[in-house]
Amino acid sequence: MLTPKNHDPPIPLPSPPPLNSFPPNPFPFPPDLKLCLPDSLQHATPYIVQEQNDWFEDELQFLRAYLKPGMNTLDVGANYGIYGLTAARLVGETGLTFLVEPTPDLHPFLEESITQNHLPNAHLIKAALTRASGETTLFTSPDVELNTLSPPDPSTLKKEKPTPTPLTVPALSLEDLLTQLNHPKIDVIKIDAEGEELAIFEGARTFFQSANPLVLFEVRTPDGLNLDLARQLLNIDYHLYRYIRPLHCLAPVNLDKDDLDPYCLNLFACKATLAQNLAKQNLLVRTEYPNITPIVSHAEALADFPYWKIIRPSFTFEVRPAKNEYHLALDCFCSIVQTEDPDTRWSLARRAHALARHALEKCDTFARRLTLARIAFTVGARQEATTTLRDIIKAARSNHPLALDEPFLPACPRFDTIDPASKTSNWVLAAVSQQYERIAGLSSFFSGTQSLEHLEYITQLGFEDPEMPRRANLIRKRFSLCQNDTTAE
Repeated sequence: MLTPKNHDPPIPLPSPPPLNSFPPNPFPFPPDLKLCLPDSLQHATPYIVQEQNDWFEDELQFLRAYLKPGMNTLDVGANYGIYGLTAARLVGETGLTFLVEPTPDLHPFLEESITQNHLPNAHLIKAALTRASGETTLFTSPDVELNTLSPPDPSTLKKEKPTPTPLTVPALSLEDLLTQLNHPKIDVIKIDAEGEELAIFEGARTFFQSANPLVLFEVRTPDGLNLDLARQLLNIDYHLYRYIRPLHCLAPVNLDKDDLDPYCLNLFACKATLAQNLAKQNLLVRTEYPNITPIVSHAEALADFPYWKIIRPSFTFEVRPAKNEYHLALDCFCSIVQTEDPDTRWSLARRAHALARHALEKCDTFARRLTLARIAFTVGARQEATTTLRDIIKAARSNHPLALDEPFLPACPRFDTIDPASKTSNWVLAAVSQQYERIAGLSSFFSGTQSLEHLEYITQLGFEDPEMPRRANLIRKRFSLCQNDTTAE
């Protein structure tokens, strides 16, 4: 069995150089955009865009499906404009997009992106949104994604990181901004204000009460979970949702009952009338059916998959604890693709998850772990999926036998249609390892050289996704472990 190489201790993550030392450089970005960014791998956004050819937040995928020509959007805390520029492209010339960003060093990048993409419908607002109009202090740092209006806590400052620099910037309340803009109807508002979300709400209570926008807002900050805005929106008849990307739908969130997955960075909120409209578009879950019946059997659904044809003869027919429940979990999961109805898809995924968990508790097998990792990821339980994948990797590296004597699901969706050929063990571990690399962290930018060992292991296994060598190349270039280029191959 392949084993990873041992590496020296990870190299400390460097602080990025000043943003104003880089001219705007266009990077391709979907859909059909040129995103102007600093040509530097020491800054998070250009690194991640080159690594993933996209952005790591799943919610952007939802907005790409939801936004239509003629809609109006407001991007609060636009940063480099990933959300705002995407929206401007999708709403077209008949729609409007307002990008609100207080950081002066980001303005040249936003302006150049608007120019290069020929987006006359995109308007940059050079101000901070908060409770009241006037001036406020923005605390800036080389990591511009973390610029904030909140004074830094000295106890949390790291010695190796520079102290944030205070900068006076214009401030607007959302109500005053909308008045200046002649009160356009806002269909979607995205708020990523590094802890200022509640202040923005307090400066726009009338807007949120009278309007009917889809609200996307950050809940996971460097300091932990921030649900202040979520609770305020609940008080004025909004409902909360999280985006489940594998199912492509918004699922309800109950803050009193649900523990948000630690990987959940953002929530959506809307009123009942908009929720009803989203449900009609098959984009939102309204009802869950706890004891839903599967539509197909897993044996029927998986029969034509390359891996099933090869591994099926090795399945045992011995009676194991919770065998029927485990097979029912597989049936429910395989039934998801048989319907477009979000209520049915969500209910099938949730039941599959509960059954797979119970089956693994009753009888811990390698096949059941693989299946649980896949189902947990599909239902939005990303931490559980990550933990399960990590346990599988540890067992494999300890030379535990990879017993594939039960039906199972590949850990990574891409592997459903990849033929294992004569390398079944490598195929299984490649699926596990690549899925773990992709979901365990938001990006290799944050893990640095610690990811190299695992990426080299993935290369040894084969069946490599193009993103994996791209990640390794970016890490080496960033830390000068190879030729000193600034862009990925």
